[in-house]
Amino acid sequence: MRRSQHRRWRNLQHRALRRLLAASAAHGFAAEEAAVTLVLHAFELNHAATAALATMARNRRAAAAIDIAVATAEYLNAHFRERVALADLAAHTGYSVFHRCRMLQARMKTSLSRYLDDLRLEAALEALLESDAGVMDLALEHGFASHSRFSKSVRRWCGCWPSEARRRGRGQRSRTH
Repeated sequence: MRRSQHRRWRNLQHRALRRLLAASAAHGFAAEEAAVTLVLHAFELNHAATAALATMARNRRAAAAIDIAVATAEYLNAHFRERVALADLAAHTGYSVFHRCRMLQARMKTSLSRYLDDLRLEAALEALLESDAGVMDLALEHGFASHSRFSKSVRRWCGCWPSEARRRGRGQRSRTH
Protein backbone atom coordinates (compact mmCIF):
# COMPACT_ATOMS: atom_id res chain seq x y z
CA MET A 1 0.00 0.00 0.00
CA ARG A 2 1.38 3.41 -0.92
CA ARG A 3 2.00 6.06 1.69
CA SER A 4 -0.87 8.28 0.48
CA GLN A 5 -3.28 5.35 0.62
CA HIS A 6 -2.07 4.45 4.09
CA ARG A 7 -2.56 8.04 5.29
CA ARG A 8 -6.04 8.16 3.75
CA TRP A 9 -6.92 4.88 5.44
CA ARG A 10 -5.70 6.14 8.81
CA ASN A 11 -7.71 9.38 8.45
CA LEU A 12 -10.76 7.39 7.48
CA GLN A 13 -10.38 5.20 10.55
CA HIS A 14 -10.06 8.22 12.84
CA ARG A 15 -13.15 9.92 11.38
CA ALA A 16 -15.18 6.72 11.60
CA LEU A 17 -14.14 6.14 15.20
CA ARG A 18 -14.97 9.73 16.19
CA ARG A 19 -18.34 9.43 14.49
CA LEU A 20 -18.89 6.10 16.19
CA LEU A 21 -18.11 7.48 19.64
CA ALA A 22 -20.19 10.62 19.16
CA ALA A 23 -23.19 8.77 17.77
CA SER A 24 -23.15 5.81 20.13
CA ALA A 25 -24.69 7.79 22.99
CA ALA A 26 -27.40 9.45 20.84
CA HIS A 27 -28.43 6.67 18.47
CA GLY A 28 -27.86 2.92 18.71
CA PHE A 29 -27.72 2.27 14.96
CA ALA A 30 -25.25 5.05 14.21
CA ALA A 31 -22.45 2.98 15.70
CA GLU A 32 -23.37 0.04 13.52
CA GLU A 33 -23.59 2.26 10.43
CA ALA A 34 -20.15 3.74 11.12
CA ALA A 35 -18.69 0.26 11.55
CA VAL A 36 -20.21 -0.91 8.24
CA THR A 37 -18.85 2.19 6.49
CA LEU A 38 -15.43 1.51 7.94
CA VAL A 39 -15.50 -2.09 6.68
CA LEU A 40 -16.66 -1.01 3.20
CA HIS A 41 -13.80 1.46 2.91
CA ALA A 42 -11.40 -1.24 4.03
CA PHE A 43 -12.63 -3.48 1.20
CA GLU A 44 -12.20 -0.65 -1.33
CA LEU A 45 -8.63 -0.06 -0.24
CA ASN A 46 -7.95 -3.79 -0.27
CA HIS A 47 -9.24 -3.94 -3.85
CA ALA A 48 -6.90 -1.08 -4.85
CA ALA A 49 -3.99 -2.84 -3.14
CA THR A 50 -4.87 -6.12 -4.90
CA ALA A 51 -4.95 -4.34 -8.27
CA ALA A 52 -1.53 -2.82 -7.52
CA LEU A 53 -0.16 -6.26 -6.61
CA ALA A 54 -1.57 -7.73 -9.83
CA THR A 55 0.19 -5.01 -11.82
CA MET A 56 3.45 -5.76 -10.01
CA ALA A 57 3.01 -9.48 -10.75
CA ARG A 58 2.48 -8.72 -14.46
CA ASN A 59 5.63 -6.60 -14.44
CA ARG A 60 7.57 -9.45 -12.79
CA ARG A 61 6.28 -11.89 -15.42
CA ALA A 62 7.29 -9.48 -18.19
CA ALA A 63 10.75 -9.13 -16.65
CA ALA A 64 11.02 -12.92 -16.38
CA ALA A 65 10.00 -13.26 -20.03
CA ILE A 66 12.71 -10.80 -21.04
CA ASP A 67 15.24 -12.72 -18.94
CA ILE A 68 14.23 -15.98 -20.65
CA ALA A 69 14.53 -14.41 -24.12
CA VAL A 70 17.92 -12.90 -23.28
CA ALA A 71 19.21 -16.18 -21.81
CA THR A 72 18.01 -18.03 -24.91
CA ALA A 73 19.69 -15.50 -27.21
CA GLU A 74 22.93 -15.66 -25.22
CA TYR A 75 22.93 -19.47 -25.38
CA LEU A 76 22.31 -19.40 -29.13
CA ASN A 77 24.98 -16.74 -29.66
CA ALA A 78 27.50 -18.95 -27.87
CA HIS A 79 26.51 -22.23 -29.59
CA PHE A 80 25.23 -21.27 -33.06
CA ARG A 81 28.09 -23.07 -34.83
CA GLU A 82 27.06 -26.36 -33.21
CA ARG A 83 23.98 -28.44 -33.74
CA VAL A 84 21.61 -27.00 -31.14
CA ALA A 85 19.33 -29.64 -29.65
CA LEU A 86 16.09 -28.33 -28.22
CA ALA A 87 16.54 -30.53 -25.15
CA ASP A 88 19.90 -28.86 -24.42
CA LEU A 89 18.30 -25.47 -24.82
CA ALA A 90 15.53 -26.39 -22.37
CA ALA A 91 18.02 -27.80 -19.88
CA HIS A 92 20.05 -24.59 -19.99
CA THR A 93 17.73 -22.79 -17.55
CA GLY A 94 15.02 -25.31 -16.77
CA TYR A 95 12.21 -23.90 -18.90
CA SER A 96 10.39 -25.96 -21.52
CA VAL A 97 11.34 -25.54 -25.16
CA PHE A 98 7.84 -24.35 -25.97
CA HIS A 99 8.01 -21.63 -23.30
CA ARG A 100 11.46 -20.48 -24.44
CA CYS A 101 10.38 -20.34 -28.08
CA ARG A 102 7.27 -18.37 -27.16
CA MET A 103 9.25 -15.87 -25.07
CA LEU A 104 11.88 -15.41 -27.81
CA GLN A 105 9.13 -14.93 -30.40
CA ALA A 106 7.35 -12.36 -28.21
CA ARG A 107 10.43 -10.34 -27.27
CA MET A 108 12.61 -10.57 -30.38
CA LYS A 109 9.82 -10.79 -32.96
CA THR A 110 11.38 -13.80 -34.65
CA SER A 111 11.18 -17.55 -34.30
CA LEU A 112 13.93 -19.54 -32.65
CA SER A 113 14.93 -21.27 -35.89
CA ARG A 114 14.97 -17.98 -37.82
CA TYR A 115 17.07 -16.33 -35.09
CA LEU A 116 19.54 -19.22 -35.17
CA ASP A 117 19.67 -19.19 -38.98
CA ASP A 118 20.31 -15.44 -38.99
CA LEU A 119 23.16 -15.81 -36.48
CA ARG A 120 24.74 -18.53 -38.55
CA LEU A 121 24.20 -16.64 -41.78
CA GLU A 122 25.77 -13.41 -40.54
CA ALA A 123 28.89 -15.22 -39.40
CA ALA A 124 29.04 -17.32 -42.58
CA LEU A 125 28.64 -14.28 -44.85
CA GLU A 126 31.43 -12.51 -43.01
CA ALA A 127 33.64 -15.58 -43.46
CA LEU A 128 32.54 -15.86 -47.10
CA LEU A 129 33.91 -12.38 -47.78
CA GLU A 130 37.08 -12.83 -45.71
CA SER A 131 38.27 -16.25 -46.82
CA ASP A 132 38.68 -18.33 -49.96
CA ALA A 133 37.22 -21.44 -48.31
CA GLY A 134 34.64 -23.39 -50.27
CA VAL A 135 30.98 -22.59 -49.81
CA MET A 136 30.26 -26.12 -48.56
CA ASP A 137 33.01 -25.89 -45.95
CA LEU A 138 31.75 -22.53 -44.73
CA ALA A 139 28.20 -23.82 -44.53
CA LEU A 140 29.14 -26.81 -42.40
CA GLU A 141 31.59 -24.83 -40.28
CA HIS A 142 28.87 -22.33 -39.35
CA GLY A 143 26.25 -24.89 -38.35
CA PHE A 144 24.21 -25.32 -41.52
CA ALA A 145 23.03 -28.86 -42.10
CA SER A 146 23.69 -28.76 -45.83
CA HIS A 147 25.00 -26.70 -48.72
CA SER A 148 21.48 -26.24 -50.08
CA ARG A 149 20.15 -24.91 -46.76
CA PHE A 150 23.01 -22.40 -46.67
CA SER A 151 22.48 -21.38 -50.29
CA LYS A 152 18.76 -20.84 -49.78
CA SER A 153 19.42 -18.77 -46.66
CA VAL A 154 21.96 -16.61 -48.52
CA ARG A 155 19.51 -16.18 -51.38
CA ARG A 156 16.75 -15.14 -48.96
CA TRP A 157 19.07 -12.70 -47.19
CA CYS A 158 21.05 -11.24 -50.11
CA GLY A 159 18.94 -12.01 -53.14
CA CYS A 160 21.74 -14.00 -54.80
CA TRP A 161 23.66 -17.27 -54.47
CA PRO A 162 26.72 -17.50 -52.17
CA SER A 163 29.33 -17.31 -54.93
CA GLU A 164 27.65 -14.18 -56.35
CA ALA A 165 27.47 -12.67 -52.84
CA ARG A 166 31.21 -13.27 -52.48
CA ARG A 167 31.96 -11.56 -55.80
CA ARG A 168 29.69 -8.60 -54.99
CA GLY A 169 31.11 -8.21 -51.47
CA ARG A 170 34.70 -8.32 -52.64
CA GLY A 171 33.95 -5.92 -55.48
CA GLN A 172 32.49 -3.37 -53.07
CA ARG A 173 35.35 -3.85 -50.64
CA SER A 174 38.00 -3.22 -53.35
CA ARG A 175 36.19 0.00 -54.40
CA THR A 176 36.19 1.36 -50.84
CA HIS A 177 39.92 0.63 -50.19
